[in-house]
Amino acid sequence: MKTMEEDEFQPNLLKFDDNSSSIKCSPNDFLLNGEILGRGGYGFVLKAMHVPSGNNVAMKFQKLTYDEPSIKVERTKKYQTLEKEIRGLRLTHSPYVTQYFGSMIVGRDVILCMELMDFTAFKLYKDVKMSLQDPTVRFDEQALAIIAASVINALVDLKRTHHFIHRDIKPLNILLNFNGEVKLTDLGLIFEDHSIARCEPFGTSLYLAPEIIEQMSCKEIDGRYRVEINSKSDLWSLGITLVEIARFSQPYTHCKLIKDVYYSISMKESPVLTSEDGYSVETIQLINNCLIKDERRRPSLEEISEIDLIQKYGDFESNKAYMKNFICKYVHMYNGIEEDSVGSDSSDSSIIEETIQQWKNDSLVNFMSFDNIVACH
Repeated sequence: MKTMEEDEFQPNLLKFDDNSSSIKCSPNDFLLNGEILGRGGYGFVLKAMHVPSGNNVAMKFQKLTYDEPSIKVERTKKYQTLEKEIRGLRLTHSPYVTQYFGSMIVGRDVILCMELMDFTAFKLYKDVKMSLQDPTVRFDEQALAIIAASVINALVDLKRTHHFIHRDIKPLNILLNFNGEVKLTDLGLIFEDHSIARCEPFGTSLYLAPEIIEQMSCKEIDGRYRVEINSKSDLWSLGITLVEIARFSQPYTHCKLIKDVYYSISMKESPVLTSEDGYSVETIQLINNCLIKDERRRPSLEEISEIDLIQKYGDFESNKAYMKNFICKYVHMYNGIEEDSVGSDSSDSSIIEETIQQWKNDSLVNFMSFDNIVACH
């Protein structure tokens, strides 16, 4: 007999809250309007409505076979990443992490049905910058602190409950909505804290911690790296993210090549904030503590979470009220696709169009298990 946990892991089932039962679902239960919320190396995200319940959801399409060699090992790698994300989302119950409702398998596409948010932190700071039209004006300090506290609380919840670390903190993985909620998303790279992993390069280059880059200098025979992973690397990525928002600019965008990015991160001074940036001592200290290059001297996640500034903005509902007003003042309604910095280009549009059309036309759906997808040729 299957345990409740195993049963909940079955595809083609949705559960919208803890008080409701799981319900079967099929593509015919969803209304797609073609609105693309984002795309990247993983695939793309569409907005949809689950008609029977009336719930709007974000549908993350993952193509396990598209544009990949027709060999089982490649499908297996992508499947393992997807399975890891689903496991992380399903086991994490935090107001600071996007909610997972369930998954579907249609043909060889895997679709994650998730909580719908309105935009990313990347769009937020871009819209604020555009609205201000003044290079001397800084990002709102309280909003910056709330974003920092929300991400740190998400990381604490991930670590406390299942010893997870995120490994891909960046503005595109911090989502917000017009109700003022700030949430962390994309758990495809989660790993157990203080693990030693044999893995391929992970995370986004612009946000990698110096200690990760240092360990990537030695590649093993199979092309993977032996990397010691802990939550301090997430703090570095968060520090870079907060500097980017604070200054309306990514610190390493001047680097033209990946090797230049790695050199700047590992060999040059950290892009810390100074008093000239116009922020309080408390905010500067918080961000700069995350950007201490020597991992041994960098505070732990637990130590950062106890900082007065994080404690001050630790109330979810109070943060919502402030962020709602701030967002309504600066953020324009969604009017474009937000792309990951890796793995997407204009040619992806035709792929997305074809997928939407196939979805709409396909009335006889071939449901498969995850294992069957991996085994398919």
